[in-house]
Order: sequence, then structure tokens, then C-alpha cells
Amino acid sequence: MTWRGREGSRMRFPGVAWCEERGFLDFVCRVSVLLCLGLYGCTSTAPARAIPPLLADPEPQLQLAWTPPTTMVDGTAASEVAGYKLYYGFASRHYSFLKTLGPQPTYGLAGLVPERTYYMAVTAYDRTGKESGLSEELTVVVPPRAPRVPTLMQEVLRRGQATQFWVTGARPGEVVSFLFSALGEGAGPCAAELGGLCVDIMGPALFGEATADTVGTATVRRTMPAETWTGPTLAFQAVIRRGAQGGQSVKTNAITAQVMD
Repeated sequence: MTWRGREGSRMRFPGVAWCEERGFLDFVCRVSVLLCLGLYGCTSTAPARAIPPLLADPEPQLQLAWTPPTTMVDGTAASEVAGYKLYYGFASRHYSFLKTLGPQPTYGLAGLVPERTYYMAVTAYDRTGKESGLSEELTVVVPPRAPRVPTLMQEVLRRGQATQFWVTGARPGEVVSFLFSALGEGAGPCAAELGGLCVDIMGPALFGEATADTVGTATVRRTMPAETWTGPTLAFQAVIRRGAQGGQSVKTNAITAQVMD
């Protein structure tokens, strides 16, 4: 797929082409939950590369916690758990978004649309990439107040349909740059134009820019080609250049979304 960036501020990261790049495209409610995780029906989903553990997103809207598994399906001790995957979305058992985490059984999640209902579940994976079945499902209504820091949100990524991406918490009149990656979340490159700010998606490309309105919201819409396969994931993040030589630049949370029908 091809997503093109607008002519204008072309940020450059080492080894990364930006605009027109062709690619595959003060209130925070802290909700503590307990997800009892069972390893059922393990399937082989070995990752092609090692995925670095993710830290909590800035200004989390939800604080999640779950009980690590103690036994495998065959009754042996669950001593080989390397990490967890957090799945979430707008419909029960249809998860549009995911986070690949390290071995910590907690996570602070950001990028959730206020007042929307989300459904969440976790799996465990071992060092070979084998993934467990899904845990029991959690249903959460996100608190109504929007985050105070620049925060990226988006709708479901569907092939053949327009997807809306927006950032809240920007300053009115600021230009927000929206990035995507087919390589996923992780330690991304750093841009001199952003004062050395490093992004949290690997191999990023610019797919749009928008100016924040009077309430600090910047929005872009892009359409996923209908011929795109379902199943692959894309990672998204936004950045805002601030200060002299970009020295006060900021980034949003990152979101990983699965291409859906």
C-alpha cells in the first residue's frame, strides 16, 4: 500500500526516507483489573525477530494487571513464559489492536477513546514464540476526560475503508506528523529535526500531517486498499516539533493495529 505525506516539514531519521515514501503500507482513571490467564491450545506463532519489551505508554488511561500462569496445558510448570500479548478492541473477541509485552504482568495503556467500551484479553508466549489461548475477557468503559498530553487514537483499520487517526492534547495551530511502520513497535530512529527525539516504532514513514484545531485536536483519514490482506499489523505514532531546533519536541503513544475485514 502507499501512504503519502504532505509536502512540508520533512523530518529525517538516519537511513529513513520520509515524505512520499512507499511502504506496506489532570484526571486519569487508573483501573486495576485481574485477568486469570490459562495456557490453552498453544499454537506456534514464532516471531521473525526478537521484540523488545515495551514500557508503559505515557499518561496511561488504564492500569492493567493479570495473574501469571502457573501450569501448562500438559500440567507441567509454566517456567518458560517470556512475555505477554495484550489484545483489545471495540467488539467482544474481535480485537483490532495489540501490545507485545515483556514478562511483567502489568501494563499502563494509553490511546483509548474516551467513553468508548473496550474488550481486552491477554495471552502468554514462550521463548520459541508459542502463544497461549486467550484469557478471560475484560470489558472496560474508558473515563470521559481526554488525556492532557498529546495522545494518538484511531478507529479500526479495515481494508477498503477510510480510517480516522487523531491526536488530542496538542497546542492549537501546531502541525502534527503521523507516522506508520510495518515493522512494529520497538526502539525506533532519532530525528535531528526533533532535537534528537527517538520514536517508538521501527522503520517509520510519514503518512500525513494535520494542524491542530482550537481545542488541540489534529485529524487525518487514510483508506487501506481493498486488496490488502487481513491479518498483518501496522504500528502508528505521531510527533510534534517544538522549540528551537526541535529541542522541545514531543511524541505520542504508539498503537499497533491489525488489518481487519
